[in-house]
Amino acid sequence: MSEREYERDGSAHEGGLQGLLRTLFFAGLGTAATARDTVRDRLERLVDEGRLTAEEARAVWLDAGRDGEREWEELRRTARDAARRLLEEMDIATGGRVAELEGRVAELEGRADALTAARDDLAGRVEALEKRLAPAGANSDAKPGAGGESA
Repeated sequence: MSEREYERDGSAHEGGLQGLLRTLFFAGLGTAATARDTVRDRLERLVDEGRLTAEEARAVWLDAGRDGEREWEELRRTARDAARRLLEEMDIATGGRVAELEGRVAELEGRADALTAARDDLAGRVEALEKRLAPAGANSDAKPGAGGESA
């Protein structure tokens, strides 16, 4: 199967997008871990060289952690917004939209069931009325006015 055929059948978007997002997530996680280790190592070196005190290094470490958390939250918001826009552009229903549509389908099924019951009830009433209006001794399958009467 060619790459284009793979994309055309939809599986590339589904698995491919999920795989891409997973790869990006783990790449970001790895980058964050590497950055954390690099900052820690450099701070330790600066303390060992006497260029920073342990308290100063700790303050820088905590400050960097707070900055990292703020940046991580901003990245999460940006990624969530980008994913939402991508889903809208791909015209893929969200969980909320699917739930809304399921509710509408259930309502329509209920209305269809009610109409079917009303139709069946009406058919029963018509049949009972036809039997009452049929002349005595006439064939029960004959319809009134269908030529079953003789002159």
